[in-house]
Amino acid sequence: MAKPKFIELPGKIRIPILWEDAAVLAVDKPPGWMLAPDDWVNTRRNLQLALESSVQHRDFWAQSRNIKFIRYIHRLDGDTSGVLLLARSQGGLKAYSEMFQERRIEKRYLAVVRGNPEKDEWFCNAPLMTLKETPVHVVVDKEGKDAFTFFRVLKRGMTNTLVEAFPKTGRTHQIRVHLQESGHPIVGDPLYSDRMNDRHRQQKHVYLGLRAVGVAFKDPFRKRNIKIETNDEKWLSSFGFGSDKEDVSPETLAELKEAERTRPERPRPERRKPERKKVSAKRKVIPVPQIKRKPNDRPDTEDERPSRASSDKESKPKRRNKSKKHSKNKGRPRKKNKD
Repeated sequence: MAKPKFIELPGKIRIPILWEDAAVLAVDKPPGWMLAPDDWVNTRRNLQLALESSVQHRDFWAQSRNIKFIRYIHRLDGDTSGVLLLARSQGGLKAYSEMFQERRIEKRYLAVVRGNPEKDEWFCNAPLMTLKETPVHVVVDKEGKDAFTFFRVLKRGMTNTLVEAFPKTGRTHQIRVHLQESGHPIVGDPLYSDRMNDRHRQQKHVYLGLRAVGVAFKDPFRKRNIKIETNDEKWLSSFGFGSDKEDVSPETLAELKEAERTRPERPRPERRKPERKKVSAKRKVIPVPQIKRKPNDRPDTEDERPSRASSDKESKPKRRNKSKKHSKNKGRPRKKNKD
């Protein structure tokens, strides 16, 4: 029986499997799932616990691959979707974790940001520090850890811009904070954006405009180059950057509006009403000819029909008087009076 190409979790949740071998699984993580430690039970959407429970219950996706161990190798933010590597063994977990620490795995992200950056490419190396008061929040601080991210503009829209990001380090919220530092926060970011962005998130019900779209590395066991990418058409369309839509810069949009405003009005052609034929007021009276009926014709109206009594008399023939006197004198000449 063929192996399913997805991981099915309770609630009919399917996570696509992008690539796999004997040591690792690459999946397309959906937004809204956290990668938290096993003892962290503050959320029902802990992806690590859900995967372990599925393996223990011998679900078909795991049983068909004979998977008895599953563990995430690197982390993605809860609202971030995209490529996630899962180790199938302790040896695979150790080998790939060392590759991430030594920065031998190239990561590629797509981000939808507010506004239009001035440069098409730029590099951000602002050091980052996690606040002790709020461990979830990260700020730029000179005493923080080194962080490096390269950005490139792919498409410019009317209000947002599609940016490609290549993080060289793996700090917490690195791309999100570096884009905020550049003056262009990510759409749908509740931590590092303004209040208008939060209102847009609540009204439009959009997730964080950040997606891990690809990883590239050299297989530590077979020594071959591996490149894994996701299908991003649906994600791009949800933020207005689908292939069927044409993105327009604000300058071009302003020019189109000005041309529309100053365009002279075209004269409308007059509609001609169809000519109607004149009808004379006096109409000719055509006499109706009277039809003469034959005696055998049946009358059409009740007034023309004879009554029952009269019709019986006319239909019955007159009977002859067959009295004795008449019968005796029949055939005899009458006597003439001699007077």
